[in-house]
Amino acid sequence: EVIANISTRSARSCVILTTHSMEEAEALCSRVGIMVGGQLRCLGTCQHLKSKYGQGLMVQAKIGVGVGADAAPAAGGEAATMSMQDLVAECGNRGKPERSGAVGPGTELHRQFESTGRVTRALFEQWWQLEEKSDALRAFMEERFKGASVVERHEAQVRYQLPDAAVPMADVFQQLEDNKGRLDVAEYSVSQTSLEQIFNGFASQQEEEKGGAVGIVGSGGSWGGGGM
Repeated sequence: EVIANISTRSARSCVILTTHSMEEAEALCSRVGIMVGGQLRCLGTCQHLKSKYGQGLMVQAKIGVGVGADAAPAAGGEAATMSMQDLVAECGNRGKPERSGAVGPGTELHRQFESTGRVTRALFEQWWQLEEKSDALRAFMEERFKGASVVERHEAQVRYQLPDAAVPMADVFQQLEDNKGRLDVAEYSVSQTSLEQIFNGFASQQEEEKGGAVGIVGSGGSWGGGGM
């Protein structure tokens, strides 16, 4: 509120804010500039930057997670748990041996394996159902929106990028709304490429600065002067 009041109090007054938080910049700034390697790469309103540098639409979805009756564990002991070898074998028995490779860091299965060396069969069944739903959602997105690709996924949370020429945002909403029950999508959102993603795209172009900075003694440069 203080920054907004100062910047709007007079037509001759302005505030320059430097930040890496794009949420902060979007909330406070009427214009945003992004610098890479000391050079201003873009300047404009948030909407202008999104329209010019955004890469299509972003779809974020949360897959419903539940455990069916068939996921109940066995009576107890070793039969109620699985080793990694058991899991690989079970994936093969169910016709998807490659799925065992999806047990990566960050998943609850991986955490249990790291902790005890075994996982409960109930957790395995929950994981298997989640992978089935994730595959179904991915197939749907790729079929309905040509060029759709997974940007990131963390268990039940998944984010897709749709290319510019895919479909209007309203149509994406309609497709997801009509099919969310069948795909067991608990919640979803559709948005333009965020300012944060645009910032990260520019930041990835940053090259290591090896030269000395002008005006710093011992930096390889010399004392220099300048003005604004």
